[in-house]
Amino acid sequence: MSLTKLSRWLPFAYYITVKLEGDDIYLSYSISDISAILRITLVPNGRLEALIWEEKNSKWFSMWQWPKVYCDFYGHCSPFSNCDKKGSPVYCKCLTGFQPKVQQEWHMTNWTSDTCVRQKALTCDKGDGFFKIETIKLPDHSYLVENMSANDCESRCLQNCSCTAYALVNASQGNSVNCLSWYGDLMDIVHDIEGQILYVRVHDRELVENDGSSDNFSSRRKRSIIILVAGDLAIQEVAIKRLSKKSGQGLEEFMNESKLISKLQHTNLVRLLGCCAEGEERILVYEYMRNRSLDKFLFDPSEKANLNWSKRFRIIEGIAQGLLYLHKYSRLKVIHRDLKASNILLDDGMNPKISDFGLARMFGSDQTEADTKRVVGTYGYMSPEYAQYGRFSEKSDVFSFGVLLLEIVTGKRNAEFFRNDLPQTLQGWAWELWNEARGLDLIDPSIKDSCESPDRIFRCIHVGLLCVQESPADRPTMPLVVQMLSNDNASLPSPKEPAFSSLSRRRSSNFVAFHNTSTIYSNNELTISLPEAR
Repeated sequence: MSLTKLSRWLPFAYYITVKLEGDDIYLSYSISDISAILRITLVPNGRLEALIWEEKNSKWFSMWQWPKVYCDFYGHCSPFSNCDKKGSPVYCKCLTGFQPKVQQEWHMTNWTSDTCVRQKALTCDKGDGFFKIETIKLPDHSYLVENMSANDCESRCLQNCSCTAYALVNASQGNSVNCLSWYGDLMDIVHDIEGQILYVRVHDRELVENDGSSDNFSSRRKRSIIILVAGDLAIQEVAIKRLSKKSGQGLEEFMNESKLISKLQHTNLVRLLGCCAEGEERILVYEYMRNRSLDKFLFDPSEKANLNWSKRFRIIEGIAQGLLYLHKYSRLKVIHRDLKASNILLDDGMNPKISDFGLARMFGSDQTEADTKRVVGTYGYMSPEYAQYGRFSEKSDVFSFGVLLLEIVTGKRNAEFFRNDLPQTLQGWAWELWNEARGLDLIDPSIKDSCESPDRIFRCIHVGLLCVQESPADRPTMPLVVQMLSNDNASLPSPKEPAFSSLSRRRSSNFVAFHNTSTIYSNNELTISLPEAR
């Protein structure tokens, strides 16, 4: 890169050339009148300045400066901020999803001394997305991988918890692109009308809160499904689920979900407003749940405080009522088969609504169970008879509800027991502490102060352990679960050891279970039905 300046000063001309080669900078200059006294200086702020001596006034006169614009100085704005050359009086703005660490410093235009920090902490690959920023000069210090697809470039960044942004270079030239990625601070971002597009990693709540206005959607890609959130159709705010071509949820699951949920109406079930299936385009339009899904609050350390015990118990009761409706009181007896925290949506009042019926199955009025060789669901929530033999019933949902109930009380994600290679599962850990009369150790520390008496929490733990028992016959039905939760005086039977109480038992049983069965991915988490825990 080189910059050449040709200009005239009174009767003579001068030439200045700045050449950049890697980390080296070369400067050369010449002047047409050798009698003129010219000097080039580099001032402390990094600006190059050409000065000529004025004999008449006996002083140096500035003829030329580079850079002239503040945004052309390297790192003029702090990391994770954007410098706008046309901004006035504020040149620097924090990127979407970030805010000044010290507001007072920022207001005093101390942009280099202050920094922009995240408004919401990242959750690694779960709950993160990318915010698209257009027409900018890309940040400094990128890493290049050549000949990748756009999807692979995004996935590569999403799967690395240290990756803070990515960009596609030469994206218009065929399917392969050059993938740029950034790790750590994003430095020296400048708004440029002829610039490029940068995808900055943020907590996916920022994608919801910073969505476009009427007739726009903000998009977050979550593996093979694209979720378009917070779009406006007519006047009503809606949530739109759009299946990509590569989605593991095919036409059968899409049609199943649209037909099923259109016939179900309950305050604790998400409401379907419309659907579209044309060619390979498949879209479901739902009522918009502003607080998104339960897992975003339950497992985010910065959000846990928003779920005190009274709210959690109301959520437990609401989920139980929704399942009771599906199993007993709806026009169709429905087995959900994929009940988990990420499939529980929360409305403005933090009331729960069961969602994602793509894997659900209808039962006849006198039918109690069914068999399948196509095992579907999410690892950690599936009952043993379903995971091992493909046999599902109302009691399969009861098992999933028990795992979810224990997650709500403990604030621990059951999948973490697999990822951290612990010897026990969530239910095994709860069972051990329960038998040792250490029930208080099971309670999420963030809700202990909001609970006046632990009796109701202990009852919930007790019910959860009853729901995750090995034999379906030992598990309560949902009518009985609702009764046990609502009646503090009702006596409860002693629970037996839970299914999959240890990981070693789970692995050995799953090895047999999946020898002759096929599996399908559950599309809103990377938790799948596999012989080995991940």
